[in-house]
Parts: sequence; C-alpha cells; structure tokens
Amino acid sequence: VDTRRYVFLPEEWRRDDEQRRTTLSIGGIASTIGLGLLLVAGVVLAVVRWTRKAFDLRLALVVAGIALVAAVVTMANNWFVLMSGLSTAQPLPLQLGIGLTGGLLGAGLIATLLGLLAGYTAVPAAAVTGADRMPAVRTGLALGFGVLGTVAAAQSALGSALPPWSAYAPASAVVPWLAAAIEPVQGYLTLALLTLLLVTSANTLSAHWTRRKTVVAVALVLVGAILAPGTSPDDLASWAILGLLSGVLLLSAYVWVLRDRPALVILATAAMTMPEILDRGLDQAYGSALVGSLLGATVVAWIAWRWFAHLAVAR
Repeated sequence: VDTRRYVFLPEEWRRDDEQRRTTLSIGGIASTIGLGLLLVAGVVLAVVRWTRKAFDLRLALVVAGIALVAAVVTMANNWFVLMSGLSTAQPLPLQLGIGLTGGLLGAGLIATLLGLLAGYTAVPAAAVTGADRMPAVRTGLALGFGVLGTVAAAQSALGSALPPWSAYAPASAVVPWLAAAIEPVQGYLTLALLTLLLVTSANTLSAHWTRRKTVVAVALVLVGAILAPGTSPDDLASWAILGLLSGVLLLSAYVWVLRDRPALVILATAAMTMPEILDRGLDQAYGSALVGSLLGATVVAWIAWRWFAHLAVAR
C-alpha cells in the first residue's frame, strides 16, 4: 500500500562496481589455480620422498588427524546451516546423505593433502637445535609480525573504499564460540605448509642459495604474491601492489633467515595468523566472539609450538 526509496544505487556506480568485482575475480581464480598446482606438485614430491624413506610419517598423521577432526567438528557444528540450505522438493535422507558424504570426502582429501605436505617438509626443515630454540622463537615471531605489519601499513596507505565488516559466520553455528575457535586451524595449517613447501623447495632448487638464484627469486616473488596475507584490495592496482610487496617480503625473509632455518616458517605464519583471529573477537559481533577468538589464537599458538618443537629436535 506504500512505497518509498530506501537505498539508491546510481547506475554508473553499479556498473563500475560490477566491473571491479569481475576483474578481481579473475585474479582470484588465477591465484586459486596457482595454489592448486603448488599443492599437486607438493603431494607428488611427498609421495616420492615417502617411497625413499625420507618422510616424517608421525608428523603427517598428526597434522592430518588435526585437520580431519577440525573439519568433522565444523560440519557437526554447522548442522543448522546445512539444514537451512536443503530443498523441500527432494527427499530429506537423500540430501543429507549427499551433503554428509561429500563433506566427509572433502575433509578427508584436504586432511590427506596437508598430512603429506607436513611429512614431506619436516625432514629438510628440521634445522634448529634445542640450544637455539628460544632465540629462534623470538626471530620467527618477529619475522611474522614484521611481514604482517608491513602489509597492513601498505593496505592503510592504499586506502579502502569498503568499510570493515565483522565476522558473523560463526553466529549461525550450533556453538558459536567453538566455530570461532576451530575455524582458523585449517587456514593456519595451509598457510604454514605452503610457505614451508616454498622455502624447502627453494633450498633444493638453489642448493641453499648457491645456484639458480634469479630463477628461484622470481618464483618466490610470484608465488608469494599468490599467498599474500590478509589482502582485500578494492581494485586491480591495489591487488598487484600488495601482491608484489608480499612476494618481495617472502624473498627477503628467505634470503636473510628462512633458507638457513626453514622451521621458523611455522612460528612466523602463526604470528601472522593470530592478530586477525583476535581482531575478529574484539569486534564482538555476537555474544561469545571474544571467547572463541581467544581459544582460536590459543589453539594456533599451541599447534605452532608443538610443531616447531618437534622439528627443532628432529634430525
């Protein structure tokens, strides 16, 4: 019985926004393909190294188990989300069977991939003795915070046309604080293992930075741009600048620190992950957001410490 204008979107602005999103989606697809190829290459190398008895099977099983348990708990905790997406035009048991089976298969595949990468990178990354552990911890944390701070400063200088948005997704879970605590685990494991794969592969290709320096440097910059942490650019230029900066930072970290102590990647990536986890909790988008973020940061820190301690004594 009544109408009024609520939000007016000018046609020109809408077209520009759609073009921007399309352009950035192309970059996102390219990044996804690059990461997929990197994962496939890492899995192949892991299988080869396993057959040659140069593989940390214990670590592989632990990492795969953590990833699988986190995925299964997340599926159970997102039961309401699964049910809300079902159709009333199809049988309920069929839809539940397809959803649960597909989710479990996907979780098992991802857990297997992460486990293989962990076992593959463990042997060449174990290069820190117990006496060097605490100075190494400080170095790894400083490296991670330094990289994250540099990228954040660049993002702030470039500006953003979009306002910050809190993380509301865990609020739809059965236990929201549990969702907030478990969600960062797989992201941290993936980032740490991919970076560790890059560093150990660069050591192999360059013979610890004595050969093929130019090729390895270019490869690290390009792949580092794909793994750019925390970037949410508004346009292609910002995406390119932040990606290039992340690649240069990865190359610098490799040349100065990581080529001699690859295990520090585990601590550095944890330091890059935890501030974002805590930031989500400080927004308090829902009742138990802060509790969940504190637990999530604690879980990531515990995994990183146990993982690093395992590699520090491995030979």
